Amino acid sequence: MPTFRGFQPPALVNSFCGLLDIKSGAKIILLFGALNKVAGVYGLISAFTGGSISQMSFYIYSSVTLYVVVWGLRAVADESTHKCLKLAHLYALDHIIQTIYALRFARHQWYEIPHDGARSFNSQAQKDLVDLAISRHEIPAERPSNTAEIAHGLWEQEKGFTAFVLILAWLLKIYFIVVIYSYAAHLRTNTYHSLPLSSSSSKPTARSTTDQWASTAPAVPTKPGYRGSLDDGLSIDEALNTTGSSAGSGRPDKGKRRASAMQVNAQTEDVFKWDSDEEEGDSKQGKRSSDK
Repeated sequence: MPTFRGFQPPALVNSFCGLLDIKSGAKIILLFGALNKVAGVYGLISAFTGGSISQMSFYIYSSVTLYVVVWGLRAVADESTHKCLKLAHLYALDHIIQTIYALRFARHQWYEIPHDGARSFNSQAQKDLVDLAISRHEIPAERPSNTAEIAHGLWEQEKGFTAFVLILAWLLKIYFIVVIYSYAAHLRTNTYHSLPLSSSSSKPTARSTTDQWASTAPAVPTKPGYRGSLDDGLSIDEALNTTGSSAGSGRPDKGKRRASAMQVNAQTEDVFKWDSDEEEGDSKQGKRSSDK
């Protein structure tokens, strides 16, 4: 029986809105999510202005999940298959939770608020502010007789647009979920870098200093009896010994060994000096090109 953890849907889209790389799209989605969560953090001040319990719980939830969004941005940037799949699961779960809050908001907005223009207070602090404004003659103490009629008319004009915005945001979030799941699926199947809008460049693999030196070390000219280079891992003395043994002439005397070593050292210095001069010439040529 499949579990939620093993739920791995296939890639349904290959780009973001057909215009951007799917990885860039996932980052944009998470940045929008981070902006939404940050707004929830600022909403915590409703605790001091008389916000409802549902508002407070939503703002606390947004503050806690802000960390998940930041973690998800790093997972997307690192192209981690396991983390991106987990991110897609968490993003889908977040959509379910926010859908519950949206339904709670719609129920309150459509069926609980009378829309008659009457002043409503969520706390004594709000009532005190209204009383202060009335005492300063900033707002009238008595409402006009047609306030309820005007309020109902405004609500009739606005409720259709409000419903449209809620449904559009809900469907857009579904598309965002599909994009993140598709990005994780492409990473899992190693098809992300082959997508038309995706970057084909792969991450450089780290190599040790020894490997880099072995692949770039120049060959050292030696006596004809020794065919090798510094890449063989032999020292100059070992190379000379190999030369002497391969020639079948026995162990060379000290004078010949010293002369051969001096010859090899001189040739090696010439090779490195030639490389240094070549690099210096390239740098000077590049500088003259930039000056032009």
